[in-house]
Order: sequence, then structure tokens, then C-alpha cells
Amino acid sequence: MAKIRAKKEQEMSDVVNAMTGAKGVVFANFAGIDVSSVNELRRRCRQAGVKYGVSKKTLLKKAFEQVGITDIDPKTFPGGLAVVFGYEDEVAAARILKDFAKDHESLKFVGGLIPEANSWRFLDVAEVSALSKLPGKQELIGQVVGTIAAPLRGFVSVLAGPSRSLVQVLSAISQAKN
Repeated sequence: MAKIRAKKEQEMSDVVNAMTGAKGVVFANFAGIDVSSVNELRRRCRQAGVKYGVSKKTLLKKAFEQVGITDIDPKTFPGGLAVVFGYEDEVAAARILKDFAKDHESLKFVGGLIPEANSWRFLDVAEVSALSKLPGKQELIGQVVGTIAAPLRGFVSVLAGPSRSLVQVLSAISQAKN
């Protein structure tokens, strides 16, 4: 019996450690998905730097209590519970599950967590769905840089316009004299 307890404590500490470094956590009901599909989801998660795991709801609740989440009871979530932790990007976990759910309709969002100041904020199904539609952090940075650079490109074109016109006039004059 001590071996089982040690295994449960290890699993709980794994969840606590995963949550301390996570930028976003998504919960999904994976009931009705076959093993080969779950393995495909795990592979996609690994490729994206996202951690996928399955945990018992009681252990998950105890892990939540250790990190200071007392208002969420995982036992109220329906079905088998998959927990996906995103480390590099706040929306990566939600986006991977959304993309996977396109081919596997039985996978359903149950909720999620994002860190706020000194605690975690619970996201309902609608909020997780909205989060999954956002572009990733790198894509957003690229959009901001592009938005900032666009006026600068226009300004450079305006400044280059008169000198370009002068070169064209001088070229036309030299060709007229030849």
C-alpha cells in the first residue's frame, strides 16, 4: 500500500511542478478517443513544447490546493480529464487541443487556468475556446513589429521619392543630349 501512496504523491508533485512553470493550463475531456489518437496528441504536444498528462481528479484537486487554487473542484469536470500545460506560450496548449479536436470531435474543452499576479484565474469553456483562436506569442510579436515598421517604410519611400525623381530627370537630360 505504501508503494501506491508514494506513486500518488509523486504524481501530485509532478502536477505541482508542472503548474509552477506553466503559462497556461487547459483541461479536456478525452472520453471516446482511442489509444492511437491519444498517442498522436501526445506527439503533437511534445513537438510544440507542451506537456500532456492524465490525472485522477482527486490528486488534481490536492495539487491545486498545494499551489493555492481552492475555488476549483476538478471532480465537477465531466469524463476523463486530460491536463495540458503550456510553457513557452500562453495559448499553445489550447491551440493544440483545438487543432486536434477538429479531427476528433469527442475531445471537448472543460476549462483552463492562466496565471494572474499571485494566483490562477479559471477559464470556462468559452474563454478557452476564444483563447485557442488567438495567434501565438511569436506571431503577435511579428504583427506588432510589422505594424510599427509599416509607417517607417512609407516614410523612407517618401524621402527617397525626390532623389529618385532627380535621378530620372538627370538621366532624361543626358539621353536627350546624346
